[in-house]
Amino acid sequence: MVTLRQWADSLPDTPSNVWIDGIVTSIDPRRDGTRFMLTDPANTLSCTVSATITPAAAIPPGTHVSVLGTLTLTGAQLRPRLVVTELRVVTPAGTDQTAKPAVALPTPNKHLKWPDRVRVIGLVRPMRGADGGADFLAPLAAANQIRIINHPAPMAARQDALKVAQAIVKASIGTDLVAVIRGGGSGLELFNSDAIRAAIDTSPVPVILGIGHTNNATTIDNHAYHTAITPTAAGTWLHHQIHPSTGAIRM
Repeated sequence: MVTLRQWADSLPDTPSNVWIDGIVTSIDPRRDGTRFMLTDPANTLSCTVSATITPAAAIPPGTHVSVLGTLTLTGAQLRPRLVVTELRVVTPAGTDQTAKPAVALPTPNKHLKWPDRVRVIGLVRPMRGADGGADFLAPLAAANQIRIINHPAPMAARQDALKVAQAIVKASIGTDLVAVIRGGGSGLELFNSDAIRAAIDTSPVPVILGIGHTNNATTIDNHAYHTAITPTAAGTWLHHQIHPSTGAIRM
């Protein structure tokens, strides 16, 4: 078992081979380089680049760039930041930016290989309150060979986000996939968290979300392998992946 900080420190220190496109929306020049926010139509990522690679004057807000770098987690809240190793200016600031970037910000969990067989599921669920766990498990009742390992976490308020992120990290160890489940009600804004998003992005196994009711949405929805509109829908979707003969298309 590792702490979230230990997990963050163990992230690979080699640059990704994926170029990321986006628009520079703010910059913060510093003595050792420049911090800037990279934005696409759906996401925002904090970045830092050395002045020896690109000076701040070359990337004013509005510049469309492509970057290559290493993802790190920084600060007490373990916020994701990309340490840029290469930067290319696609379109200078002040020109037409109507075209969307060719590559969205990274969502690596969506591209993980689905397990050949699901034997163990790490279930991250509330410690109390609007659980949703039973609703998720009901469609899986017939799959009696699947082991469910519960990882309860507080999910009542924004300050619980780090505990949820830690639970996701623990749930991804020794399992085939992770399911993050919570029923509806207040407090869902906690899932709009950089720490939870980073835990999903760096999970070695697929992460499935079933959070809230039909009309609830969070910023982590686009980062998980699959996002269902309710806990029941998440369980039903997973049942179809395990038993594709029911007619569902396996991803």
